[in-house]
Amino acid sequence: MFTFEGEFAKMDDKKDMYIFGPASMEILDTQGDIIKIDAIRKALPQLLKRARLTVDHSDQIVGELLDTLELSGKLYKTEVRLPYPEELTKFKNLENGKEALFVLARIWDDTEYCKKIRKSIAKGQYKKYSITGNILEARACTREEYCGRLVSELNLSAVTICNAGANPAAEFDIIKRDDKMAEEKPIEKIEEKAPVPEFLTKADFEAYKGETFAKINELTELMKKQFEKKEEDPKIEKEAKKPEEKPEGIVVDMKKMKEEVKAELKEEFTAVQKSHAVEEKAPTADDLAATLAKIELR
Repeated sequence: MFTFEGEFAKMDDKKDMYIFGPASMEILDTQGDIIKIDAIRKALPQLLKRARLTVDHSDQIVGELLDTLELSGKLYKTEVRLPYPEELTKFKNLENGKEALFVLARIWDDTEYCKKIRKSIAKGQYKKYSITGNILEARACTREEYCGRLVSELNLSAVTICNAGANPAAEFDIIKRDDKMAEEKPIEKIEEKAPVPEFLTKADFEAYKGETFAKINELTELMKKQFEKKEEDPKIEKEAKKPEEKPEGIVVDMKKMKEEVKAELKEEFTAVQKSHAVEEKAPTADDLAATLAKIELR
């Protein structure tokens, strides 16, 4: 018996959870074996036919292996191929130019046991999986091959979720989601209030007060400079003052008119010659009315 074990990093708590990632690569595992990638390719149809997804190498089936699946416009497929550039970035132990077995699987939630396993995955109790089978042909490695055993033929019976891994390249990610799931809504940004400071000692308060006052003084100086700049800038002053509105129609200068009337009245009642023997007489109301009637307003 042999196992290839991998790790997945994410968990989807919706009804269908899909696992996808590299499950095996032709590299030395922790058991000292190297499984030829051609042996994996040959045994893959048998694995897909059985399509069993179990837990800890037991007979408890918690899901199924899938051939292909399209999610969010992207196609996922269980196959042997070279890794894509984005997969080399995501799965750090993949080697560029080396083929790997990529496995797509779905974990169910139709039984209490499946739900329990999903919860265990969410808690991080199961982080890896193992591909299990029987070795049909193998030989001891040479000194140049740097391994204990080289496997050239095998069968594959199941993929098992577990918490221990052997193949360094086998990592997994959780992909979303079934077609019935609604699209995720963007998270609304919540404005957080500034926390109220907690003062432990008088020195802490003094430090906080000094820092706060420094910020207030800085803001005051900035506002003062802005005000002074506005006062000095003739363009700002010109824009600030609105032009005086000129009244429409005939404009009467009342002050000028009063001065003219006063002058004419004074001229009318001023004596040409004064005599001590002649008593000056104040004008009567009739005299004033007659005088005003003669004045021509201009």
